[in-house]
Amino acid sequence: MSQPLPIDAVIAGATRRSLLRHDGESLYWLEQRPQAQGRGVIVRWNQSDGTTDLTPETLSVRSRVHEYGGGEFAVFRGDLVFCADPDQQVWLRTVDGALQALTPPSQPARSVRYADFCWHPSGAWCCAVRERHLPEGVHNDLVALSRNGEVRVLVNGADFYAAPAFSSDGQQLVWLQWSHPFMPWDSTRLMVATVDDGMQLASRRLLAGGDDISVLQPGFDARGRLLAVSDQNGFWQLGEVSANGWQALADVPGEAAVAPWSLGQRSWCVTPDGHCYWLSAVNGEQCLWHLPSLAAEPIPLHRGCLAPYLAGCDDALFMLHSTVATAEALIRLARSSGRVSTLQPTPAWPDDTPVVPARSQWLEHNGRRIPYYLYLPKAQGDGKLPPLLLLCHSGPTGAASPALQPAIQFWTSRGYAVADVNYRGSDGFGRVWRQALLGHWGEFDVADCVVVAKHLAEGGLVDPSRIFVRGNSAGGLTVLQMLAAEDAPFRAAAVRYPVVDLVALAADSHKFESAYLRRLVGQSAHRPDALAQASPIRQVEKLTTPLLIQQGDQDPVVPLSQAQWLADALARRGISHQLVVFAGEGHGFRRAETLRAALENELAFFDRFR
Repeated sequence: MSQPLPIDAVIAGATRRSLLRHDGESLYWLEQRPQAQGRGVIVRWNQSDGTTDLTPETLSVRSRVHEYGGGEFAVFRGDLVFCADPDQQVWLRTVDGALQALTPPSQPARSVRYADFCWHPSGAWCCAVRERHLPEGVHNDLVALSRNGEVRVLVNGADFYAAPAFSSDGQQLVWLQWSHPFMPWDSTRLMVATVDDGMQLASRRLLAGGDDISVLQPGFDARGRLLAVSDQNGFWQLGEVSANGWQALADVPGEAAVAPWSLGQRSWCVTPDGHCYWLSAVNGEQCLWHLPSLAAEPIPLHRGCLAPYLAGCDDALFMLHSTVATAEALIRLARSSGRVSTLQPTPAWPDDTPVVPARSQWLEHNGRRIPYYLYLPKAQGDGKLPPLLLLCHSGPTGAASPALQPAIQFWTSRGYAVADVNYRGSDGFGRVWRQALLGHWGEFDVADCVVVAKHLAEGGLVDPSRIFVRGNSAGGLTVLQMLAAEDAPFRAAAVRYPVVDLVALAADSHKFESAYLRRLVGQSAHRPDALAQASPIRQVEKLTTPLLIQQGDQDPVVPLSQAQWLADALARRGISHQLVVFAGEGHGFRRAETLRAALENELAFFDRFR
């Protein structure tokens, strides 16, 4: 007899890996461990030593640039430079294990932050994105850090910087920059400058990108070619940048990148012998592509769900790989034989809990095709249709994935059907779909999610009287606007750190997203009342659905006040609700005890109305 998936299995599968980087004989990556209070650890693997933790327990490797971080470390011949909490200092760990601080503690704490590190080929300097929180505002620039702690400003003037990369001879530096009101998936500019021996830049110029083009992940190969990902042709594709601009390497379908909410992503690599590999996704399913000469060829063995991190060396590729039936594992692919070995497997799956794989679905509605993933549990034997849990991903420029996720299997193993919707505005379906939500946030996303829920209910797949919905952050706004709709079919809802009042959020939003809200709502949002009209807090009088709200008290992206205003408004109207606040948690719960409690709370809340 099948058993519900234990919460312990969900927590065990919540470790996050990122930033695969190869250096010499070793692979390095960053691991965020909920069981260790969410601490970030740099891990090294090689054939002789296996896996080794490299950073001390007193530090958590984490960048808070843009609040979402990314690019927390870089490695050069075994020497690591990285940014860490508790204070966002930059540290150097040399190959012999010696540890030294390169920057002093900032005053006030975390007011100076670093990310997206990149070593100069000489090993004497490391380039990084710096973010300074000053009384007059937040300032971003590109800096170089020496091994003795000298910090030298390289580039400033734009609102944001990312992805610095040196040519193999160290004589050129490329980087991305953009400014408000754009996000990096809207518009970036790929810049280049020459570098002298004193780390001074000259001859800066624009290479690619513009107001309607998003260029990502620039880098040089060993032959000196500059490669980058661009959506110039409507989808993010890998191409070469030359004097004639950007040109795709091959006509490969799908998206070769994901929206860069965090820094440091790299979904392509070039091996020392000149072979190019990259990841490209079609309808949520990624494939590893290989370009040995002029024509690209897929490697179908590795179809599945691949995180946007790829590293390669002479004889192997390294990936974070999952499928609809297997959770994410860190794997090594031998280039010559095609043999796959697992460096870090996923936790063992309980034998008595069958996996419910995602079904990729498209719903035709009013001339558009809405993609979503459907999980249908095994029939319970009582003849009843299952309840439906509708998921609204965060972002809203995020994406639902078909990869096996213990947090979804937690619900299917308890008899819930689950629908995970890639509504308009979602990442992974080209620029047009990604941009479609601009000016229509809380409208198009709501319409797409509601039509999927109604379609499943009217099709006899789920119980129309037992439809539940949940969303985090921007997904929380989508949920609240759905609950305010006249024909909302929902029995109960749950949100985590929801966006509630856009006026207040715009006033104290962090820099990275401070103009994002207005673009999502539309140009009219510059009118004083426009953000107010688009805010869920204005729709509270229309809400009748019971609601669970969960929030961290240290959230710098969506402050605790947003959740408190919502709970107070619901209380005044007598609507059944519950507000749970987790001390010490921020935007995106990281600690095992928080993840456990939040999931238990949602299960108990939904079961009250099931």
